[in-house]
Amino acid sequence: MLVTLALAVMSHVFGKLYAAFSRLGRKGTAGRWDPKLAGSIEDSVNAALGFSAVYVPSATAVICVTSWLPTHRPIGAIVGGLLLAAFLVIYFPWSLSSTHRNTKFSQAFLAFGGGIVVVLVALGLLRLW
Repeated sequence: MLVTLALAVMSHVFGKLYAAFSRLGRKGTAGRWDPKLAGSIEDSVNAALGFSAVYVPSATAVICVTSWLPTHRPIGAIVGGLLLAAFLVIYFPWSLSSTHRNTKFSQAFLAFGGGIVVVLVALGLLRLW
């Protein structure tokens, strides 16, 4: 539960940060393909809790099923991992867009993805430092 709350807060902060940086120098409202999270941190926490209520049991089921498969053929684990990654990339922005008012799926997807890029760049800079 604490990990879900921490990830919700981080995704909200970094998504908002990326959305703010992407609008620098531009005037007007965000278009359909501009990253945006039009809501509060509570909206992101609600989205993450709803997401984890579906994702955690699904991930547990995939992990259990892949542990029963033969270990000399890792194709089941690869397919299960790809399915979980695709589910994360599609369903979490969908959850964000459903809890943040006036936020479309494409905007939440870009804000979430951009937030991940911000984190990866920050980690890369820390590694160089």
